Parts: sequence; structure tokens; C-alpha cells
Amino acid sequence: MSDTTSIGERIRYLRHERKLTQEELAEQLNVTSQAVSKWENGSGMPDISQIVPLAHVFGVSTDVLFGTVDENNDEVERIIKKVEEIGAQLSHNDEEENDSLYKQWGILEDALKIYPTSTKLLIKSIGTGLFYSLRIGWCKDDEVLVERSRAIINECIREAKLLRNYSDNIDDVTYATYQLINGTGQFELAVSEAERLPCSAVGLRGTQMAWIMEKKGDRDGELAQRQKNVLHLLESVYCELLPMSTAYSSQGRHEGAYTALRASYDIYKAVFADEIVPYFGLCNLYENIAYECMELGRHDEALDWLEILYKVMKEHNDRCGTVTHPKTMILSGETIEWGGGGRGAARVCMQYTLEFQWFDPIRDTDRFRELVRLAGELDE
Repeated sequence: MSDTTSIGERIRYLRHERKLTQEELAEQLNVTSQAVSKWENGSGMPDISQIVPLAHVFGVSTDVLFGTVDENNDEVERIIKKVEEIGAQLSHNDEEENDSLYKQWGILEDALKIYPTSTKLLIKSIGTGLFYSLRIGWCKDDEVLVERSRAIINECIREAKLLRNYSDNIDDVTYATYQLINGTGQFELAVSEAERLPCSAVGLRGTQMAWIMEKKGDRDGELAQRQKNVLHLLESVYCELLPMSTAYSSQGRHEGAYTALRASYDIYKAVFADEIVPYFGLCNLYENIAYECMELGRHDEALDWLEILYKVMKEHNDRCGTVTHPKTMILSGETIEWGGGGRGAARVCMQYTLEFQWFDPIRDTDRFRELVRLAGELDE
């Protein structure tokens, strides 16, 4: 896209946003409507003397007209807020939800014509666009939607590359890499993005922050940061061991899967000791260990893990809506919000787990029947 076209598209976008006709804009600038039309279609460009008056009419800086804008620009924040407000109104009707997502993505795409280097807009556009395109991509019988899905995915790939170029933030590069894999299957491109990360990227920012606080003599700040780092590392280890277990299990190597899952549990318990590990998202850890035990023929141990899962679910249900701190000194400054998906979520999750067919061999045991009974009483 040429600079002329870029400026013209920004003028058109800003004029539409301000609800001005070409004639009304021309009148305020003392030019003809034909001149405005040429600017907007790229066949002409405003005279340098018109740039400041144009910016004044639109209520923006001249940087906006030239596409160089501060990342914290108020207009960018307003656009993102507008998109989020539309997203908050999503209905339970699939067609209406898809229409809303397409509208959100369109707003972001229009905004990127004005602020093409905004990493905030790029991140929002990539996420929204891929989510929408994946939803409509299932409509195999609708050629229009399938073609639209392909076009949006291609645009998101382009924007992910731009995000790499415009941002030096590791989180932004990581986000672009994740979306390239998860949303588009662009594995080779994702590898090239991932290789830009330093080998020690996990926790790098937190480690540096803690080191700075140590040198400043801010011991309280250092302790708080190092506790966050430990929690982050715990989550990182879990996020590696869980898919490792899945890889083992998919090959029928259930002992390896069990070992990986058990290692994750043991690491958390080394930190929390006798305390119940308070994170709702970890509940599938116990479920997966129970599954691997079933595959290994360790039925009694599978029941042990299901009973542990029940205790964890009950704790979340009983403490739902409360905020506490871990007892362990290693994480005593961290905040825990109990309840996960709200009161009743524990019962739903526990009952869902107990319905899995791989537990059929132990379904008629007294211990399993008792778990079914207790699960039904979780939100009482």
C-alpha cells in the first residue's frame, strides 16, 4: 500500500467516524468535494498546507494522519473499549454471535488503517479474527463463509508478522507464535518466531525485576516478586508435564504418562505441603492421574486419586467467593480466589469426571458409589 493510499484511507475512516460527508469536509477545508474524493481513493494527496487543518477538523494529531501514533493513544483505547463492549453483548445464538464477531473484527481492521503500527490493535485483531474465522470455517456448505474464513486467516498471518516487526515485547512475540500455531497451523513460520525468544524467556522479566529490587534494597518488593516467579514457574512446569503425559499416553506408554503427571503433583505438594493445592484449573491433574491408573490396572489407586479430587472440589465449593493466602511461606503473599467457575461448578465438574467410560470397571464399587453420592451434594 502506498503512502498516498494510506493517508487517503485514514481520511475516509476519520470522516466516517465523525459522520461527515465529503462535501461537508470539503467546505470546512475550503476545497472541492472532488479533491476530498481523490484523497480518499488514492489518486491525489492533500497539500502540505491542508494537513494541520485536516487534523484539526478530525480532532487528532498530524501523527494520526501519517500513521505514526503513540501506542497509548486515547483513540486506540476508545476503539478497543468499543469492541469489548460489543463483545460483552454476545448472545447464545450462534449466528448472532458470529455476526457480532465479524463486526468487531471489521472495526479493528478499519482502525488499523489509521493506526497500522499499533500493537494493541494488532493483538486484538489477530485474536478476534482467528476466533471468528475458526467458527465460520466449520460451515463447509457455505462457500462464502469458507472463503471469508480463508481470507481472514491470511490477514491474521500478515498481522502476526507485523506484530513481530513492530514489537520488541517478548509477550507480543509469544502471542503471535501461539496464534500462528493454534489458529492457522503455520508451523514453520511459528518456529521462526519462537527462535527469536531467548532460551531463558520463561520468568525472565520476573527474575530481572526481583534482581533490581534486591539491588535497590527493597526486600519486601523482592520477596513479593520472587513469590510470583515461583508460582509462574510452577505453572510453567505443569504446562510442560501435562502435554508430555498426553504425548506418552497417545503412544500407549501409560507408565510414562503417569510419571509425568505424578511429578507435577509432587512438585506442587513440595511447595504446598499438607495444604490443598488451591487452583481450580489443576483439578484435571487428579482426573488424568486416575485415568492413567485405570490404564495400568491400578484400580484402587485410581479411586484414591478420585477421592483426592473430591476433597479439592469440596474445598473450592465451600470457599467459593472467598479470597485467602497460601499458608506456605514460599507463596504467602499471593492471593487465591476460590471457586473457579462459581458455586456449583465443582459439582458439575466432579459429576462430569465420574461419568467417563474409562471408570466403568470400578463403577460398581462401594467407594465409587460413595463418590457419586458426595458429588451430588457438593453445592448443597
